[in-house]
Amino acid sequence: MPLEFPGVVVTRESAVASSVPGLIVQRAHAAACVVLGAKGNNTLGARLGSTVHAVLQHAEGNVVVVR
Repeated sequence: MPLEFPGVVVTRESAVASSVPGLIVQRAHAAACVVLGAKGNNTLGARLGSTVHAVLQHAEGNVVVVR
């Protein structure tokens, strides 16, 4: 059962693209925030994958990385 939070809108979409990071960056223009997951831990903390790295470098809006 999903949690309910008044005023919070969650959108789920399926898409096919030649570049997943490019698609996320493109869709981020219309989003208040993009939330991405880190792969795990290393000695410096969260280990970022190539998609997270690319989105952090190119997205113009807010990006949150969680693990």
